[in-house]
Order: sequence, then structure tokens, then C-alpha cells
Amino acid sequence: MACTSLLTTDDALAFLRARNATGLCSDTRRMRMGEAFIAWPGLAVDPRRHVQAALLDGASACLVDADGVGEFRFDDPRIAVLPGLKLAAGAIADRFYDAPSARVDVAAVTGT
Repeated sequence: MACTSLLTTDDALAFLRARNATGLCSDTRRMRMGEAFIAWPGLAVDPRRHVQAALLDGASACLVDADGVGEFRFDDPRIAVLPGLKLAAGAIADRFYDAPSARVDVAAVTGT
């Protein structure tokens, strides 16, 4: 069974909901059973190499960035591939958690 190819954040949300994801996590060391593991390539480490371990540890789904994904040879319907995941992750999390920032006052202090 092949992994799922997604095109939009709407597709990603539908995939996560269909897999009954209870939360989102980008660090398998902190992932809880039922959560979805989200992975995109980093500068030093590519967390997509931990996808199989995440699934074995109880991830309900894995959402991975499409860039260079072929080298991992994913073949599992619990894995979905989304182009530009790193940029889309914030919007996906915002909608997954029902826009939490809209319910609280957010302030930032900037400066050097």
C-alpha cells in the first residue's frame, strides 16, 4: 500500500482527521500514542528517518515533506506526503487545534 500524496493544507487536515490524530508532534522522543508525527528535512538531521519508529511507537499518522522523500521509500497508508510542509506546518497546526491564538491575547516583545 502506497503512502498518500497531498496537495493542500485542507488535504493534510482531512488526512489527519481521517487517521484520528489526537495531536501533532515533530519530535518522536516527545510523541504520545495517537498523535501524528510531522517531519520535514532539517539542516543537520532529517526526522523523516524516524517515521517507521514513530508508527511502531503508536503514531496514528505521519505527515512528511515531499522534498527528497523518494529516498525513504515509504509504503504505508498511514504516511502522507505534502510539498512545502515546513512552511505549511503552522497553518496546519492552527487549524488542527481550532485557532488557539484567536482565543487568547498574544503579545510580543522585540528588540536587540
